[in-house]
Amino acid sequence: MRGHLTEKADVFSYGVVALEIISGKPNSDSTLEDEKIYLLEWAWNLHEAKNEVELVDKELSEFDENEVKRVTRIALLCTQTSPMQRPPMSPSGGNAFRGHGSKCCYYSTRVFGWF
Repeated sequence: MRGHLTEKADVFSYGVVALEIISGKPNSDSTLEDEKIYLLEWAWNLHEAKNEVELVDKELSEFDENEVKRVTRIALLCTQTSPMQRPPMSPSGGNAFRGHGSKCCYYSTRVFGWF
């Protein structure tokens, strides 16, 4: 796969950007505490500890905890190590993301023109 971008690379990127939107943090930041330097690794650790809400940007005063958990799970599904385990980034896949009323996904699709 050297030098070839695929649909599955786009799916991975979607997952990373979704985590960046939720957290208000970049993919990596060496100025943060060790466990928070790599956003994806931190998100996985929080998910395994069932504490996804800690990922949310501290600037947000209001948010739906269930939506945060849901979007985090979608983002982590999109960033699976094996490309074959990632969902498709197709119109039908997009509708599946949108169909549950997720405000985060809805706004991100409007801001970035996704789906």
